[in-house]
Amino acid sequence: THINAGNDPMLTIDEGESLTISTWVNYTTVSSQRVILSKNGSNNNNVFGSYTLWLNNGIPKFTISNEGGIPDWYVTASGQDVLGQNTWYFITGIIDFENLEIRLLVNGNTIDTQPWGGTIDNNEASNLLLGCHYKANFGQQYEYNLHGKIDDVGLWKRVLNQCEIVELYTAGMLAHTTQSADQLFANQTGATYQWLDCDNNNAPINGETNQFFAPDFSGNFAVEVSVNGCSAISDCMPFVYTGVEELPKKEKQVVKIIDFLGRETEFKANTPLIFIYEDGTSERIYRFEY
Repeated sequence: THINAGNDPMLTIDEGESLTISTWVNYTTVSSQRVILSKNGSNNNNVFGSYTLWLNNGIPKFTISNEGGIPDWYVTASGQDVLGQNTWYFITGIIDFENLEIRLLVNGNTIDTQPWGGTIDNNEASNLLLGCHYKANFGQQYEYNLHGKIDDVGLWKRVLNQCEIVELYTAGMLAHTTQSADQLFANQTGATYQWLDCDNNNAPINGETNQFFAPDFSGNFAVEVSVNGCSAISDCMPFVYTGVEELPKKEKQVVKIIDFLGRETEFKANTPLIFIYEDGTSERIYRFEY
């Protein structure tokens, strides 16, 4: 299954132009090559499109095809860590013509930058495909289908700056995080936080400056995040306060602990972590220690 986004001129990147493309991704199956989005170049027999955002065994990558294969056929900015399954990530690919480089960001953080020669394979005649790549030499097949979900795809024919990317990530952060019944959670790490009451003109809620927020009344809430000199406010999130504590549950066996980049780790205090249990459920844990 895939979506054909068509061939609007806005989607075509010519030489001398820059590009920023971003999307939320939640994948379910780890395999060798899964395409998030791809726009073919002049040769639709190539393994990659003119520009391709993809996963390789769960590792995010952003690949550009050079015109005529000079000096090489492809340039790829790549992550190093496997992204966790069944978790939303905000992935951004940038073609920066002015600085002749491409960049890959995950959750607003730059994870790789690669030099680029400034040429890109002509992509004027091809469609932008979401969730797959098209290869004509295998019987006109749509290949490398993504197993998962894509949301909020955006494309700009310019380089978005760091604060603009943080603003996009923060806006969708709460909606793309599995929230518990008794608290809200902001998954931006290394930041400062201020929770806001959306029903009171985004008024700051006194004392609520942690990554977690447990409202004691029903309403709509947002969080203002400040990181690396950038500040942004999330979309509002509805919350229903029941006033009823959950009944004690039988203690579940932890089988794995991962961080928010999906890397397996040991328990660390004062660090947001995800506990994976033997019954297949998961839980975000933050233990504060002086």
